[in-house]
Amino acid sequence: MTRWIITIPPDGAARSAGRETATAFTTLLGENRVKIFDTKQYSNAFKGILKNPDENLSVDLVNQLLIVQCLDFEATHLLVPAFSPVTLFAATLLKKQGITTIHWFYEDYRVADYWKNIIEGYDYFLAIQKGEIKDACSRYNVHYEFLPTAATGPLGAPLPQTDKIHDIAFVGFPSEYRIRFLEHCAEKGIDCVIGGKGWSSYSGPLSRCVVKGSWVDAEEHRSIICSAKIGLNLSISSPEQAPLDAHISPRVFDIMTAGAVLLTEDVPLAADVLEKYDYYTFFSSDDAVARIQEITKKEWSSFDRILRSNKQKVADHDTYLNRAGRIGEITE
Repeated sequence: MTRWIITIPPDGAARSAGRETATAFTTLLGENRVKIFDTKQYSNAFKGILKNPDENLSVDLVNQLLIVQCLDFEATHLLVPAFSPVTLFAATLLKKQGITTIHWFYEDYRVADYWKNIIEGYDYFLAIQKGEIKDACSRYNVHYEFLPTAATGPLGAPLPQTDKIHDIAFVGFPSEYRIRFLEHCAEKGIDCVIGGKGWSSYSGPLSRCVVKGSWVDAEEHRSIICSAKIGLNLSISSPEQAPLDAHISPRVFDIMTAGAVLLTEDVPLAADVLEKYDYYTFFSSDDAVARIQEITKKEWSSFDRILRSNKQKVADHDTYLNRAGRIGEITE
């Protein structure tokens, strides 16, 4: 019988996804077979008792405690979601003890490059991208698996009846490419609503569109998307530079459960992640403007069937409970 320890990352969207994952595993396996290790809670506790709080020392103490708890719980599996401060030493040591070590990397590997320093400590590396990260797994003899994240929030709730007062909604941090893209849309008369960490430092024509400039949680994301007809998926950098590496935001499922039309770049991973769904694609910012104008000119009621179908498919196939089951299949 398997016994799982799941770490919870300390901050932001990674923490939210980690908590969703832990809840799904607890639902699937029962509380007696799952132990949740909250890295933020233990890190704060250690910093509070240290006379001279030091980040490196705090991380080392957290990892020592994780090792002890894994052995005491007699864990068979350790699942480490993205940005959990688990060191290569700790992962390797537990791996040598016969514990199956798994990392779920749901970030863009070109931006969060810490994975290069810890990948060899894992038996399994699950990721939302392919390309370079898949090649690295092969070099280190680590089992790679493509695994997108999933929808958050009240999937059983009816489609929102909120008035669609904006054309498009985007949630994500403001990279140079994203800013340039959204400014172009605004220049063409597209009404945008924007949220995400980093936008508080932005100053430009999109300032009036920003409704929250810090990290946006699941409930706030739903509120922002509900106010627009279209939810936009944008890569961090232009897909033209590396189309095979362009990742699909984990929030695409939340866009569909919030009752918006999904518009995304036409990149290879879109076909992999969204093959079951109805959605629109674009090749460039001018093409996106044309698609947005095409969608917003239609009667909104004409999208009712697509929106309901997409929402039901998310509930059936792309929940964290689905992902927990899949992780179990992959690793057992």
